[in-house]
Amino acid sequence: SNSYFTIHYDSSVNTLTEAQAVATYFSTVRSLYMNMGFNTPILETGETRFHVYLDPGSGGSAAASTYKVNFSGNKCASYIIVFNFKSLTDAVRQRIAHEYFHAIQNAYNHDSGWFKESMANWGKIIITGQSSTCDSQISSFIGSSDSLDSSASMGYGAVVLPLAIHYKFGGSDTILEIYEEYGTYSSTDLSTNQIRTVVTDAIVARGYSGSFNLAYRAMSAYVYRPYVWYYEICSGSTNWSNNTIAAKTTYAAGETMTFSGNTASLTSDYYTIKLPTNVSAASVKVEVSFSNSNGYLQKYTINTSGTHTVSYVGKTNDTSTFIEHGFGNSLNDLALIISNLDGSESLTYTVKMTIMPTNEDINIVYANDVRYLERPVYLGAGECAEFTVTFHSNGSKLFQTFGTKDTKL
Repeated sequence: SNSYFTIHYDSSVNTLTEAQAVATYFSTVRSLYMNMGFNTPILETGETRFHVYLDPGSGGSAAASTYKVNFSGNKCASYIIVFNFKSLTDAVRQRIAHEYFHAIQNAYNHDSGWFKESMANWGKIIITGQSSTCDSQISSFIGSSDSLDSSASMGYGAVVLPLAIHYKFGGSDTILEIYEEYGTYSSTDLSTNQIRTVVTDAIVARGYSGSFNLAYRAMSAYVYRPYVWYYEICSGSTNWSNNTIAAKTTYAAGETMTFSGNTASLTSDYYTIKLPTNVSAASVKVEVSFSNSNGYLQKYTINTSGTHTVSYVGKTNDTSTFIEHGFGNSLNDLALIISNLDGSESLTYTVKMTIMPTNEDINIVYANDVRYLERPVYLGAGECAEFTVTFHSNGSKLFQTFGTKDTKL
C-alpha cells in the first residue's frame, strides 16, 4: 500500500518492487486526473485506499477491467483487476489510465455504453500520450469504412469524438464539465439524445458557441485526414494517425451530375470531387437535398500549400444546402462530407453538381413587371468571384449584396 492504493499481487510471479512500481504509477495517474479537476473515485465501503489486483494467470494480451460495487443511486465504488500481469509495460500503463478513468466516471454516474468507453480511451491518450492499445480500434472505426456509427467497436474507436471535443471546445476542462453534467442525471443508462444534451450543455457552460452536433461534424471532418487535426494530441500514434478515410470519388462529368445516397443515424458519407481532364471549369456548384432536417454538408479543401480547411455549410432551409467552389492551380483536393445527425432515423439525400464554366455569359432581360432579378453566388473563406457587366440601356442601376458579413463591389 501507499497513500492512495493497495496493490494485491502473487509473490510467486511478481516481486514487491514490481507491485510498488504499479502503486507509484497509479498515484501518478491519479494526480494527473486530479489536477484536471476530476473527482476522486469512490472507495469500497470501509476502505481507505483504492484496491488493485494484479492477476498473472488470466492469459491473453495485457488487459484490465473496472468492477462496480457499493451502488448508491447513480454512483458507485470501484476496484480494478489487471489481467495477465507480468510487468509494468507501456500497454499496461495505458490500460491503467483507461480503467482508472472508469473509476472516476463511476463517481459521477456509473452509466455504461459506447460513450463511456470512448471517454476512457480519451483519458488513456491524454494521460499517457500514447494510443497503441486502441490504434486498431480507431483504425477500424475510421479506416476503410465511410460509416461513423457511434456503436462501432463498442465505442472504443469512437474516442475520436471526445478528442474532437477536446481539440475544438476547450480541452480537459470541457471533458470535466461533461461529467459534472453527467452527475445531475439520476438515470444510469443515458440515451443518445441525453448524451447529446450533456455534451451540448457542457460546451456552452465552458463559454463556447457549440453543441454535440458541431462536435460530431468536427469529428467527421477531422477523420477525413486525422493526421492533420489530431497530431498535437496524439503525435505518438503510428497507425490511425496516418490513415485516411475511404472517400467515394465522384467525377463531375459534363455540365451536371446527380446522384443519391443513404446514411444511417450518426453516420457520414464522404465524396472527393474530381473533374475529368477534358473539362474546363471555373467552379463547381453542389446542391444537396436531405430527407429530413438533420442532414448536414461540410466542404473540405486542401490547397497546394498544404492548408486544410473545413467549411461548416449552412442550410437555405431545413432540408437543402449548397456550395460553390472554384477550381484553380491552388486546389489539390475538394471533398464533400454529408452527415446524418439524427439520433435514430436513416437519412436519404440527393446531390446535384453543376460545372460553372470559365467566362460564363449570362443574359438577363428585364420585363416591365419585374422589380429585380438575383443570382446567388456562394463563397467560402478566401474565395472570390469576378464579374464583368455590360449594360445595353441607360438608366440607374442598383446592386445589393446579402450575407453575414460585408462584401465589396
